[in-house]
Amino acid sequence: MMWLAGRRVARRVARRVAPERVAAASRRLSSSSGGERGVAGVVHSIESMTAIDGPGLRYLVFLQGCARRCVFCSNPDTWQIASAKRGALPRRPDGTRIGSIMYTSDLEKKIQRCETYLRTNSGGVSCSGGEPLLQAKFVLDLFQRVRGMNLTTCLDTSGVGDPRFFEAVLRETDLTLLCAKSFDPDLHFKISKLHISHLHTFLAAIDKVEAKFMIRYVFLPPESAYAQKPNEVDTLAAFVNERDHCQGVELLPYHTLGKHKWDAMGLDYPLADLPTPTKAQVDDIHHSIRDRLNPDKLLLLG
Repeated sequence: MMWLAGRRVARRVARRVAPERVAAASRRLSSSSGGERGVAGVVHSIESMTAIDGPGLRYLVFLQGCARRCVFCSNPDTWQIASAKRGALPRRPDGTRIGSIMYTSDLEKKIQRCETYLRTNSGGVSCSGGEPLLQAKFVLDLFQRVRGMNLTTCLDTSGVGDPRFFEAVLRETDLTLLCAKSFDPDLHFKISKLHISHLHTFLAAIDKVEAKFMIRYVFLPPESAYAQKPNEVDTLAAFVNERDHCQGVELLPYHTLGKHKWDAMGLDYPLADLPTPTKAQVDDIHHSIRDRLNPDKLLLLG
């Protein structure tokens, strides 16, 4: 997706000053950080310069651990949940370790080397995964440090984590990219192997603090057993249109770029026989969504 060209997104990523109550909660969440080193977390990998997952140039941090088992997951090697406190990193079938334990202070120093470039077009730092909210204290402390550099923060999430931390993290996040999988409860479970209730819990926190966010919508070909129902486009558009703090939709056509990671992890890829959508199918769903969204809502193609 051409986030660099999305100047409307960059303009909409506005600073929000957290109320004193939330600032106090943030300090409490960071109280177990271990002093000046900050909070320890398990980082799967880092991309120090990318143009995806947010506006401008991004420093992209992939965090280890995810409770979902999405059938089209591009990063199944991030699934295994590890604890920075215990110091035991997960391993691949060949025995190699996955990820590394890092402190937010160390990551801050790495980001500082790039901050001049990242500041272009409202660039900054994005946390993805895995599911970054499973390491909410790490994300919170990192985002506070990033904002201290006058860089933007972006959270790529499915909304799975401890609800007690949601509001504090969202108030330190300039833009949330929420991958909803499906608004249909049965299809949501079929795709992700988790009940949709957790999504509703996270959305309640988003709505409460009016956090700026976009919906990431993965489009599967109609012939797929996991394809969205025709009326889901109406549900999606209505959901986006009724929220002023929802900036729009990022349409993500299904791809197989992560299949080799399933192979490396010794996992059977559930969609091995499913072709990627044709250009005509992508154009059709794009037009269908655009026709239903309000004119002020964005529709980006990933």
